[in-house]
Amino acid sequence: MNNPSTTKAPLADYLAHLPLAEEERERLGESASFSELHARLAGAEGAAADAGGDPALASVRARLQLGTPELDDAEMFGVDAQGRTFLKISPPIRRTKVSPEPWRTNILVRGWRRLTGRSNP
Repeated sequence: MNNPSTTKAPLADYLAHLPLAEEERERLGESASFSELHARLAGAEGAAADAGGDPALASVRARLQLGTPELDDAEMFGVDAQGRTFLKISPPIRRTKVSPEPWRTNILVRGWRRLTGRSNP
């Protein structure tokens, strides 16, 4: 299924569209398949993070850094619970209490809380 003569042309086309240095493009061009290319693109970092998994998923961070290097400077990459790389596209979730705090009706308690700097609901 993975005939080297049929996969070399798509690999060359794929590499031509990646913003790589010429020596890096030649090193990756020696790959026999797309999975090998993505494993090489991910490097040791991707192999350690996603050992035994999909090489295309392991190389996500490397491919995003090639296209937009400013994402790494802005600390836009994160790692989820399964160890996969993702982009931080929204602010972190801040949970708020669902149950309301009791309203304090005693005027002395409310005054004391105001004097000590605590909020009165």
